[in-house]
Amino acid sequence: MATVEDFMNQIGDAAGLPLLGVKLLVCLIAGYPLGLIHRLIFIRTSASIQHIFFTIVGIGIARFCFGNDFVHSLANIIINYILLSALGGTSLSVALAFIIHMGYLLGGYYYYATDDYDIDWTTAHCVLTLKLIAVVFDRYDGAQDEAKLNEEQKWRCLKETPSLLEMLGHAYFFGGFLVGPQISMSRYLKFTSGSLLRNAPQSPFSSVLPATIRIVTGFVYMGVYSVVSSYGAPDYMLTTEFAVCSLLSIFLNSPEWYRLIYPYICVRTQFVRYVSAWLLAESSCMMSGISYNEKGTNFYSKWNAMANVRLRILETAYTVKHLIQSFNINTNRWGVSYIYKRLRFLGNTMLSQLALLYFLAIWHGLYIGYFVAFTIELADVFMENELSCYEPEVFRCPKIVLLETNETNKQILENVNFLFFYQSVRILAILLETEKTSELPFFTRLCVNAFHCFRSFYFLGIGFAAFSLITYEKTVQAFKNIGYAPLVIFGIWTIWYIVFNAIAANKLRRQKAKELKDKVFFKSRS
Repeated sequence: MATVEDFMNQIGDAAGLPLLGVKLLVCLIAGYPLGLIHRLIFIRTSASIQHIFFTIVGIGIARFCFGNDFVHSLANIIINYILLSALGGTSLSVALAFIIHMGYLLGGYYYYATDDYDIDWTTAHCVLTLKLIAVVFDRYDGAQDEAKLNEEQKWRCLKETPSLLEMLGHAYFFGGFLVGPQISMSRYLKFTSGSLLRNAPQSPFSSVLPATIRIVTGFVYMGVYSVVSSYGAPDYMLTTEFAVCSLLSIFLNSPEWYRLIYPYICVRTQFVRYVSAWLLAESSCMMSGISYNEKGTNFYSKWNAMANVRLRILETAYTVKHLIQSFNINTNRWGVSYIYKRLRFLGNTMLSQLALLYFLAIWHGLYIGYFVAFTIELADVFMENELSCYEPEVFRCPKIVLLETNETNKQILENVNFLFFYQSVRILAILLETEKTSELPFFTRLCVNAFHCFRSFYFLGIGFAAFSLITYEKTVQAFKNIGYAPLVIFGIWTIWYIVFNAIAANKLRRQKAKELKDKVFFKSRS
C-alpha cells in the first residue's frame, strides 16, 4: 500500500523537488488553514492556550519535515531561555547569544555540508537563529534607559524575560518558523495578549481576503517557477555550451548574445522561487492576524506588516536599492536593526555595511559562494551610490549631474580649467544617474531605467549564481565562463573612479592655493 511519503515522492519527481522540499511546501500551504483555525477559535482564548497551540503545531511541523532533527530547534530555544534567565538584559547575554546560536548553526552547516544547495533542518534553523538573537537583543534594550532608545527599539524592547512557554510559542509560530518572516517577540506577545488587534476590524474574516490574495499570488509564482526554472538554472553557467572566453566574444558572435543576459535571466528565475515561498508564509501571518498593520489605509495594507516582499517594487525594480527595499524585507530589516545600527561606534557606514553583509554571508553558510555573492552586492551598491548621489561638492566623486543647475559648480570647473574633462564624463554621469530620471522625457526615461535594470540584475545575477553554486570550484568555473565580467567591470570602474578623484582633488587644491594667495595679496595691498 502506498504511503503518504510515497505520494509526496511522486509529487517531487513530477515537480523536480526533493522529498523534504515537498514537505516544506505542504507545511507552508497548511499555514493558511491553520491561521484560519486560530483566527476563528484560539484568538479568543488566553495567551497561554495560544502559546500551547503554536508550540504543538510548530513542533509537529518540525517533526514532519525534519524527523528527529527537530530537537535542534528545541534545544536552542531552551538554551536561549536559560541564558535570558541568568544574564538577560546584559551585554554579555548578547555576546553569548551570538556565539552560542551562530556557533550551533555553523556547526550544523559543517556537519551536514554537501556540494549542493540542500534543504534540511538548518534551512529553518537559520531563521530561528536570528529570531533567538533578536529576543536577547530586545531584552537588552529593555534594560537600558528608555531615553537612549529610538522609536523602533521602544516598540520592540522587552522589560521582562519571556517565559519558556512564550519563547516556545514565538519560535514555533507556524507563520514564521520555516522560511520567515522574522517576527519580533514584542509583536508576538502583543498579538497573543490581544493588544495588537485592539483597533483591528472586529470580523475575523477581515483578514481572509488579503490572505487569500497572497496565497493565490504565491501559487501563481510557483506555477511560473515550474515553467521557467529550467531556463534560468545557475548550473547551466558551468557547461561547455555556455562557456565564453570574454565579453568581447559575445558581441563578435551575435547568435550567442543570450550569454550576456543569462545572469539577468538566472536571478529573475531564482527570485520567483524565493518569492513563492514567502508569499505562502505571509498568507498564514495575514490569516492569523499577527501581521496587522495599524497604519494601513485599506483592506489589504492593514494586514501586510509582515510582508517579506513588495511585488510592485520588485517587479519594476531597476536599481539595487529597489531590490533591497522589496526583497527579503524582514531579514534586511533585522540586519539593519541588530547589526548595522549597532555598529555606529565604528564611525564608518561602509565598515558597518561590510560587517552586515559578511554576517549575512556566514549566516547562510560556510561556502565561498555566499561571500562572493554579498561582495558583489556590496560593490554594486557602492558603485550605484557613488554614481547616482547628488552633492554640491563635485570633487568628491563622479556626482556631477548637479552641475547642470548649479552655477557655482560650473564656475569652479571653469576656474580650474576642468571643463573639458567634465564634458567627457557628463554623458556617462547622466546615464548612470538614478534619482531624477522622472524629469526626463518618457522614452528617454524608459531607456535609462532599462539600462539600470540590466546593470543591477546582471551583477546580482552573477552574485546569485555564486550563491546557488556555493563551492569554490563551481563559482570559479562560472566566472571563467562569463569572462570574469564582474572583476573586469568593477576593476575598470575603480580605476576610473580613483583617477577622477585624484585629478579633481589636485585641481581643487591648486585652486584653493591660488585663492589663498590672491586673498593674501589683496589684503597686503589694502
